Amino acid sequence: MAKVKYFRNNIEKYEPLKYDYKKGFIAVPLWDADFLKHKFSGYILDFRYLQTITVYEDFAHLCRELEAFEDNESHGDG
Repeated sequence: MAKVKYFRNNIEKYEPLKYDYKKGFIAVPLWDADFLKHKFSGYILDFRYLQTITVYEDFAHLCRELEAFEDNESHGDG
């Protein structure tokens, strides 16, 4: 539930993507996405990977890592 709440509250920080074997990653509507690209870091998160995170603290660590990129950008460091 924490993952769903986090992404609902922060979806504007992500670009929904899917992979096309000829074009590479392409932007798509959220309902059609297989990946989320974190806009500040450029990291691409696979939904299948997110499903494997079952320990809350592991997910919280990932969120903190991504948010560090956002903090750098907002302070002009990134």
